[in-house]
Amino acid sequence: MKKLLIIGAGGHARPIIEIALLHNYDIVGIIDLNYRGGQETILGVPIIGGNATLQSISPEGVHVALAIGDNELRQKEWLKLKEKGYHNFPSLIHPSTIISESAIIEDAVVICAGAIINPLVKLGLGSIVNTGAIIDHECEIADFVHLAPGTRLAGRVKVGSKTFIGIGTCVIDKIEIGEGVLIGAGSTIIKPIPSNCKIVGVSKLIV
Repeated sequence: MKKLLIIGAGGHARPIIEIALLHNYDIVGIIDLNYRGGQETILGVPIIGGNATLQSISPEGVHVALAIGDNELRQKEWLKLKEKGYHNFPSLIHPSTIISESAIIEDAVVICAGAIINPLVKLGLGSIVNTGAIIDHECEIADFVHLAPGTRLAGRVKVGSKTFIGIGTCVIDKIEIGEGVLIGAGSTIIKPIPSNCKIVGVSKLIV
């Protein structure tokens, strides 16, 4: 049975624990990046400490899941873990998902329950496709993107790295979204979005 260490004790840890257990991982424990002592469990899995505890764990033979919803922080922690010698970052995919055989999925991707990934989609390193999200044909999702629950991307959409697309957002076909974009819940994206901005409503730029 493969050993799995979970990094992050926030809300995103819950679906990751469930997916890992469904795939029969032996979960070593959870590292809480904001650990302040004490004993706690999440869905029966113990929080075993913080960064100090992580330093004491040998990376040999240990798989790592990043249970961190924030894109910037998830990337930073991935880089730190790589420097410490961790190299096993499996993609965790809920069994209820529908994924085309032609989709390309990089390492450390999380795909939650009910998501649909259609033909020729590319999912970048460390991306999150949350509950019930739909990604249609030939979309390209860059590294460390987070698609919140209920996101809908039409065909051939491109999403830049570290972009967050809020719950229930719809994006029409062939739209390009830049890097580091924050799109508010329930938005409708009907035109290209530049990098490093915030969007709400119908492609309304607020920053």
